[in-house]
Amino acid sequence: MTSLYKISLEENKEYIPVLNDILRFTTIQMVTHIFICLTKTEATLFDPDFFQTLFFLIISIIVYWFFVKKFFNLGER
Repeated sequence: MTSLYKISLEENKEYIPVLNDILRFTTIQMVTHIFICLTKTEATLFDPDFFQTLFFLIISIIVYWFFVKKFFNLGER
């Protein structure tokens, strides 16, 4: 898929999927939160719980890529 914007990073190629996952999950979290705020009147847009959840999500992605994936790899022999 062709993108409108391309950001070239001079980082190690190993980090590109990590950054893509962080961007993907951040986008999913933001869009989901906006929809929840639009459908529930008691929900507030970008409250502290949102940022805490987003922070925990990003930490979880980093733990997966740098620890779990290094020790466990599901695939063919």
